[in-house]
Amino acid sequence: MKDKRKFDENMSTDFLDKPKKNKNNNKIKLEDFDTKIENEEEKDFFLENDNKKQNIYKREIEYSENKKKDIKKINPFIKFLFFIMIILSLGFIGYTIYYGNDQINQTDMIINSALIFVICLFMVLSFSKKKNIFMFLTSVSMIGLISFNLLNSFGIINLPQKSAMKDFTGKSITQAIKWADANNIEVEQIYENSDNTEEYHIISQSVLPNVLTSDIKNVEFVVSNGPDYNKEVTVPDMTSWNIDEAVNEIDELFLNNVNVEYLDSEDEERDIIMEQNRNGQMKRNEELKLKVSIGKSENLTPIDMIEMKDMSMFKATLWLKRNGIKYELDYEFSDKVKRNHVISQSIEKGKTVKPNDTVVKVTISKGKKIVVPDLKNMSVKEITNWIVENRLQVEFINKYDSKIKQGKIIDASNKKGDEIEEGTKIRVMVSKGQLKMKKFDDLQEFRDWANKYSIKYREEYIQDKDVEMGKIIKFSVEEGNIVNPEEEIIVYVSSGTNILVPNFVGKTKSDIQKSCNELGLNCTFYYAGLSSKEKDIAISQNKRAGSEVLKNTYVNIGLSSGKTNNNNNIDNSTSKPSDGGSSGGSSNPTPTPTPKPDCKTKTFYIQPTWIAINDPETTCNNVKNNNPGYTFHCNFINSDSGRKGQILNSGKLNGTTINSCNTITLDIKQN
Repeated sequence: MKDKRKFDENMSTDFLDKPKKNKNNNKIKLEDFDTKIENEEEKDFFLENDNKKQNIYKREIEYSENKKKDIKKINPFIKFLFFIMIILSLGFIGYTIYYGNDQINQTDMIINSALIFVICLFMVLSFSKKKNIFMFLTSVSMIGLISFNLLNSFGIINLPQKSAMKDFTGKSITQAIKWADANNIEVEQIYENSDNTEEYHIISQSVLPNVLTSDIKNVEFVVSNGPDYNKEVTVPDMTSWNIDEAVNEIDELFLNNVNVEYLDSEDEERDIIMEQNRNGQMKRNEELKLKVSIGKSENLTPIDMIEMKDMSMFKATLWLKRNGIKYELDYEFSDKVKRNHVISQSIEKGKTVKPNDTVVKVTISKGKKIVVPDLKNMSVKEITNWIVENRLQVEFINKYDSKIKQGKIIDASNKKGDEIEEGTKIRVMVSKGQLKMKKFDDLQEFRDWANKYSIKYREEYIQDKDVEMGKIIKFSVEEGNIVNPEEEIIVYVSSGTNILVPNFVGKTKSDIQKSCNELGLNCTFYYAGLSSKEKDIAISQNKRAGSEVLKNTYVNIGLSSGKTNNNNNIDNSTSKPSDGGSSGGSSNPTPTPTPKPDCKTKTFYIQPTWIAINDPETTCNNVKNNNPGYTFHCNFINSDSGRKGQILNSGKLNGTTINSCNTITLDIKQN
């Protein structure tokens, strides 16, 4: 047994791991050890260990085979989901590389998509033999993805981003123009009054924030001109109010012509409004007079002077009035102090002044002494900066010009050397370069475009069976060609197919109306007098039967007023009716037929020269004056389409036949 233990202790672990094989790759048999094993006890021990080794080897083989079977036994649906996951992650990478050019943070997207693909790949590989390794790599990749996004969100790492449109609402127009100039983007400025946005600051922009600058050619900024002082507001009755409450109301309503007068009063407390010259609806720049109680002037006490520099003249003089302090106003030009604001005062802040005794001299700014430079040789950016610095108002008018380069100044309302005051409005015409002919599918769209850019045009209606009536056939200027504003563009419009006028004579009014509706004719009726036909039977028509006319042509049809009375008791002779004398003839004269009206007709076209943009009344008068003998009714309406002064139903009227016996209605935009 001692030898057995010794043999057991000295046994190699390798020998126990797997059964050894001989050269013929066969398992070692017990007989192979006959020469080495001398007693039965050792043989039994070896046999026992050999069986253990055989069992261990079998278990290893079974484990390997079972693992392969487990992989093969994975649910096919799960395999399909893994396949979709890999395909989608690859697609995401492709998208961020190919289509991510229009994204500001393309670099971020590429890194995220790559990490997602790696995670998906490691998740699939974790079902292989090296399960633990790929699960570890999956965890590390997931930690990397989360960490990257956290660091990027907190700004710890800053990856390069593409240039994009900024949000300039509420910011200065000079700041926006500087940015646009640096990014080679054309700027259009539209100035509007605003109570909420500070003067020279942007109300809105035509391009939304985060749009890539590479996709932007031009941007339109709506800029604040400050409050509209011509606007009507509702002023409350402020009598019995404290003056401080009234000042708050004045500020909220942007009233800029308020005159406050302080008067002695024994009945009213100090600073209470006693009288107001008007209330209700009034314009902001109309004068509002307030009479305020100062109490008893002898009760006023000395007061320390306040700092009035940069205060508005209204508030500075109000403080002096309510404290019974006399004052004198001087006016000077100032490059630093805003117009109608205090430049200086004769008594310094903190010094005591006595009511009704001391006179304070207050110097008020007249604004800058402004001399207009040569605006024609300045850029839009330079003009804008000059306007803002001098607190002027400006209106940029964009106009296409075949000779002056885009962005250059065509003309300005003020010439070099003109002296102007702060707040003056200057109109500057900016060239948009050469205007090129666009593609138009809709006639009204073309009219709006031509009117917007003051392009002369003429509409000619020609028959075309292949083009629907009222649709554009072609233009005299081809798409893409340069448009000369001095030349006229001819737009050829389809009048549709011609219609053969039926013979309406002898038919009833209802049958005629039905036929006209089916054919697309505008049929009008009038009574032509008594005839041999029953009432409402057609006896005449102004369009010859069988003639060709355009769709919607007006056809005037004369109807019988009823049959002629052929009673024998009535003298049907051609002698003149009795005048009531003794001739003995019948006293009943022959009925006189209703005279047929002398109606004129013509094909009607609205000429561009008749349209007075922004002046609806003139448009109406132009149409009437150019169509003598015809009756027009101008219907002034509000509409979201078109421009003020345009005829909104011109598309329906052009090419139609109008009748002097009928009234033609014109729908003209008035807002």
